[in-house]
Amino acid sequence: IAAAILPKRVDFLQSGLDQGLIEVLGTHPPAERRLGSHDHIVRGLQFSANGEWLYSGGWDERVKAWPIKGPASAVQTLTDHSADIRSLAYHGGRQLLVSTDEGGLVKLWDGRGEALRPLSTLNADSSAHARAVWAAALSPDGQRLATGGKDKRIVLWDIADPAHPVQLGEMVNRFHR
Repeated sequence: IAAAILPKRVDFLQSGLDQGLIEVLGTHPPAERRLGSHDHIVRGLQFSANGEWLYSGGWDERVKAWPIKGPASAVQTLTDHSADIRSLAYHGGRQLLVSTDEGGLVKLWDGRGEALRPLSTLNADSSAHARAVWAAALSPDGQRLATGGKDKRIVLWDIADPAHPVQLGEMVNRFHR
């Protein structure tokens, strides 16, 4: 009996999956578009506010801006980091991209216009993080940045003026020490 029911159950599941895909994708499947690649592992991805750019950061020490439409040759490759990229954060309203790296640097980028433009570098003297910065998060208004590192520290920054960021302090508790 089970053998007689099982094929019908599989057919039902398959048709249900097909119907679900049609509902999500419409009657036309998406076209494949290959953007390109990094030379090593990709650790961070963020879309621009308008969805026209995809930003990526990888273990090849590069941040890239990929155009979603248009020629793949329009990709922008930034080599301002000298260590593997660990994370990216993006604030759509301010069009501000943040990249962090294994060496402890945090970089702020202006995403307005056709190309990313460097704004500032945080932690160049290792005063906020002693080691790799593995995480970054922007506040809803884009005025504050929190960074978390391998050194177990969470640091809060005022980036209201991203060209002149100010370290506000460190979030300390017994779990992060």
